[in-house]
Amino acid sequence: MKFTIVALTISLLLNGCIPAAIVAGAVHHSKTKHTRQQFIKDFNATNTEREKAKLPPLDWCTSVQQFDSRWKQKECSK
Repeated sequence: MKFTIVALTISLLLNGCIPAAIVAGAVHHSKTKHTRQQFIKDFNATNTEREKAKLPPLDWCTSVQQFDSRWKQKECSK
């Protein structure tokens, strides 16, 4: 009986949950990467416009902190 329960549990994990978790993680990473790339593009465009208007550029770490605090820890802790 115990073997059947263990076998059923392993079967369910291998057939459903684990692959779904892997796919969900890959999709999340892809969206995060795209979102960050868009943020960098917008940040650079904003600073270009500020430069044209003779304004000081925005601080990278402050802007990243407002966007994503976990990303800021990786980017600005150097």
